[in-house]
Amino acid sequence: MLAVMRIVATTVIRHVPPGTCSGRMLILELADDQVSVVSDTRLPENRFREVDPNRRGGTRGLRCVTVDGDQLLVTDSTGISILSARSGEVVGRVEHPLMGGVHCVITVPGGLAVTATHSDTVLAIDRTGTELWRWRPTDSPSLQRLLTMPQPVDPTALGDFRDPSVLADHVHDVTHLNSLVRDGDDLLVSLGSALTHDRRGALPTSDPGRVRFREDAWHPVPGQWRSAHIIVRLTLAGGTAPGGESVDLTSTLEPQVLWVGPAKHFPNHDLLPVASGVWFNESNTCEVCLVEAGRITRRILVPGQFLRGMTRGHEGHVIVGTQQPLTLHDVDLDQARVVRSWRIPGDAAESFTWLAAYPAEAD
Repeated sequence: MLAVMRIVATTVIRHVPPGTCSGRMLILELADDQVSVVSDTRLPENRFREVDPNRRGGTRGLRCVTVDGDQLLVTDSTGISILSARSGEVVGRVEHPLMGGVHCVITVPGGLAVTATHSDTVLAIDRTGTELWRWRPTDSPSLQRLLTMPQPVDPTALGDFRDPSVLADHVHDVTHLNSLVRDGDDLLVSLGSALTHDRRGALPTSDPGRVRFREDAWHPVPGQWRSAHIIVRLTLAGGTAPGGESVDLTSTLEPQVLWVGPAKHFPNHDLLPVASGVWFNESNTCEVCLVEAGRITRRILVPGQFLRGMTRGHEGHVIVGTQQPLTLHDVDLDQARVVRSWRIPGDAAESFTWLAAYPAEAD
């Protein structure tokens, strides 16, 4: 019997027009054979929705939710809303010009770190939005020697990556940074769909799914590129934030590449470190995969479409999400099987974007 557990989830509703709700934050209570919606929160729509050329996703919806004590950190495309876990009220907002296409937020020493997809940047900031440090995979000499990625627009040249109508004329989002997790003092970073000349990637130029993913919102990069999912480890010295002014860590951090594989149509998502390696969601094939020593050693097929969202469940289990219909699944990693699933009321075009365990002390 499954002990009752609570999950906080964020969603995106794709293709909806401006002025229509494009995502929710849900607190869900899961039991053996039933699910209860404890709360259903709609946050204000992103301020750039009216000028967003992307007809699919873009600035729609919510991206990530992180439980931080008695607060919830919820990202949309251009910032972080800070909510009281008890009341659900928005008590703060954090933005920065590099924070365009925000996917993930985590806590780090001194503040918060986000993956900013539009600026191809892992960015650390304090809670006033002041930059602490940054890391850009496309500027990493070792990654470029290994993978050869195109060079996106220089942040100093563009300045602000939040307005998607400005970005459409510039090369950006060439790595599709999405997931970011702490593993001790290290950070694990997912380049969900990076353009590269590495032959382990999938060719995107003739892939109609890839074209749909980039629909109306992306400046094509000249040449022939492959689309790869890449996972790297970054080690921050002592796990502490740099002192003084903002520091660009790109030239000083030596990323360890844990995985390079094809991102066939859409980006892959989510990271869950374990002693032997790291689990991730293969969103294209709907499989939960374990990477050990640079190769996939286990694949667990999950029923449904577009696997996204992963959080620890009970011991040896994870909870993951699929869409059409919106569904959560309890996956036994040791037995390599889905043991139960829960249908969640939602829109036909709605997809999970993030899942997090919701501890009792957050109430």
